[in-house]
Amino acid sequence: MIYYASGDEIRAGDQLCPGFQLSGQVSRVVVVIPTAEAVEGYVGSDWTYLETGVMVEHINASGAHLVHYPAIDEDFELLCRASDM
Repeated sequence: MIYYASGDEIRAGDQLCPGFQLSGQVSRVVVVIPTAEAVEGYVGSDWTYLETGVMVEHINASGAHLVHYPAIDEDFELLCRASDM
């Protein structure tokens, strides 16, 4: 399992706080690599070769972009859980 600095577990589908993202951008965790947990449309096992971290989908005016974050730092803050949206 991977955790935010607050101690909350990071889960697939979590939307990240605006401080993490650029203006007008939505960022959400789409794959938690160590557990292979993934949101609909992604296959967690496709990313296990990376071994650590998360895949984050950033959506802005230019489209959707996936970024691998191998380490979690204080910039990762939970805005809301997928189940809360």
